[in-house]
Amino acid sequence: MSTTPDPSLQRQVDLLRQALTLMVEERQALEDGNWSEVERLSAEKLRLYDQLQSSATRWSHTSPTDDDLWRVRQDLLLELRRQNEHNGRLIATLRRFHEGAWQVLFGGDLPLYDGIGQVMTASQGHHLGSA
Repeated sequence: MSTTPDPSLQRQVDLLRQALTLMVEERQALEDGNWSEVERLSAEKLRLYDQLQSSATRWSHTSPTDDDLWRVRQDLLLELRRQNEHNGRLIATLRRFHEGAWQVLFGGDLPLYDGIGQVMTASQGHHLGSA
């Protein structure tokens, strides 16, 4: 086992740590509804992804000489996947919420109800967006 970690592998681990930090920040921005921050973080994630792709290409031509660093890399990748799935669920939930709000305000496929709870068509009533 080498005493000095492979520089390319170390670079990957450093980039993965940065990406994980960005994913946590993105989750917080999504929860806070801070869309300008979500946009900034998305751009930053793309920049990091490009760097990771470049780093992975360079490193793939050598063999893993540092088992501990390799395990850290694998753990970071798993955590990144978990965070990405969580953020994806948040985005899907927010999208459904916004679509529902849009339909309530401006009409759509969701059923509307009259004063006694009967389903009515959109043409029978007024939407909040047109009231």
